[in-house]
Amino acid sequence: MSEQFYKDFFEEAMRQIREEYIANGKERDFKFYFNIEYIEDTFDTITVSVSSEMMWKQMEKNGSAEKIQEKINELTAQEITLLPIAKNTHKMIGQSAVQANPAPSFPQAQQAAKKAQESAFGIELEKDKKESAFTLNFTPPVQMQSQEAEHRTQQPPEVLARFNQSMASLNKLIETEKEKERIQKSALPQMQDAQAQFSQPFNNQQPQKPEPVQQPAKIDYNDDYQEYLKQEVQKMNQNSIQKNLPQLRDDYTFENFIPGASTQYAYSAAKMAAEAPGKDYNPMLIYGGVGLGKTHLMQAIGHYIFEHNPSSKICYISAESFTNEFIASTQRKTTEEFKKKYRNLDVLLLDDIQFLEGKEATQEELFHTFNAIYDRKGQLVFTCDRPISEISGITNRLSTRFSRGMNLDLQPPDYETRRAILEQKMTSRGKKVQSEIIDYIAQNVQSNVRDLESCMKKIIGYSELMEEELTLNIAKELLKDRIDSNSDIGSVTVESIQQAVAKKYNLKLADLIGKKKSKQYVLPRQIAIFISRKLMSEYSLKDIGSEFGGRDHSTIVKAIEKVEALVKTKPEIAAIVKQLEKDSHVQQH
Repeated sequence: MSEQFYKDFFEEAMRQIREEYIANGKERDFKFYFNIEYIEDTFDTITVSVSSEMMWKQMEKNGSAEKIQEKINELTAQEITLLPIAKNTHKMIGQSAVQANPAPSFPQAQQAAKKAQESAFGIELEKDKKESAFTLNFTPPVQMQSQEAEHRTQQPPEVLARFNQSMASLNKLIETEKEKERIQKSALPQMQDAQAQFSQPFNNQQPQKPEPVQQPAKIDYNDDYQEYLKQEVQKMNQNSIQKNLPQLRDDYTFENFIPGASTQYAYSAAKMAAEAPGKDYNPMLIYGGVGLGKTHLMQAIGHYIFEHNPSSKICYISAESFTNEFIASTQRKTTEEFKKKYRNLDVLLLDDIQFLEGKEATQEELFHTFNAIYDRKGQLVFTCDRPISEISGITNRLSTRFSRGMNLDLQPPDYETRRAILEQKMTSRGKKVQSEIIDYIAQNVQSNVRDLESCMKKIIGYSELMEEELTLNIAKELLKDRIDSNSDIGSVTVESIQQAVAKKYNLKLADLIGKKKSKQYVLPRQIAIFISRKLMSEYSLKDIGSEFGGRDHSTIVKAIEKVEALVKTKPEIAAIVKQLEKDSHVQQH
């Protein structure tokens, strides 16, 4: 019996193996050693066609056959056996022919028996040379039980269980057919008498019609059995159906994103782009500092599109991986395959495009990839750690395309959002933590969501390992390396310094750490760098530079020297710096 339950899995396995060989420059090897075609399948077998028995032996020897089987098992989450048939002989490779015997006299039971035997042990197919059709050599179930007893005991438990179920159903069908035949035989004399009476006319009377003999209801065993098999396969596969793209994190969905005052607009725009890909919000650029949810929103778009249109070609990849793959394709002379892979996508999710700075060849390829996807109404989503205008080394034509659509700025979450995020994370992990502990973390960790999650994982991990109930004092002790709980004025971070300065001068945080060089940005930026150096002694000049848009060592030194001179000569600047140092500390509530 063949329902083609695994045909899609077989084709997907071959596609993935082919891409792997192409990526390694071995496309010719693939065409030679994977010349194999799908024929049909059962519960746990897939019958395939190979050019010859010698070729199959070669595939077994070099591991090609094993690679196909492993890939299919990975996709189906089951143990599937490949049954090869040689094209030149039409014979099952490695299988002995099943001796033909007279089949039972019950047509429906015979049909069910064929399917039961096939699903339990497999079948042998022989090509009819004249009619070009496959015929089935069938062994009746009773004889099969005696002949194959030893073979069945060697089968895996799950195969034996399915066989026993099939044989039980088969025996029931055979008994029903016997009962049907017995009733027909017992009713035959009555039908003959009635026919004789009907043929003899009476005096001016109509012939008496015999009372109809009630026949047993006809059961379409074939349809019933087909439905039974479909239900069983659905049960077997219900946990192995791919619900999400393997490239994406399962928890990076819209449902798990907690929007706050600083991220509500970006959240809504991302959802609109997912609901109508390739239209009004295309392309989309999401930028902001580390740990603020850029990648989460990007992957949520991918999850949503895939859920509502599973046939979409979606790819999530970091700019660094994209660059490395492009370089490898150039070295291996497989750039055409690279172009086909990315230019035919429906959705491209490219993370951390700041990595493309100065990489002209990769930017050239991305430019053409962008145009190909955009012209076909595909959706493009990019993330970056700062506005595209502040990334140096990006070609103007590519920069204008990044800026063409929707640009979204993510800012650090406020207190209410931080608390909601912590509560949601606790709930998702099935943990209950005292409200005062959640409040303590939300008040003192203001930088980003990633730091919030890090603190939460640390205290939960301690609680699980030590089997000890968490208290506020324990939480403070565990997080003392992240939160200065002994300070009366609170802890300080580079992010809190930047936020205090940006608030003082009424600037956006992205503008403060960005590349803009007008006077209104330069002095506040230099003051923030000066305070960071003074209060964050554990930070090197290089570390501070990385926190301010990746500025180099000399730029940081100049900023510090400039503000030092101003503090000494201008009292008003000295007063501002002193106040900002106080404002930079995270206040305890």
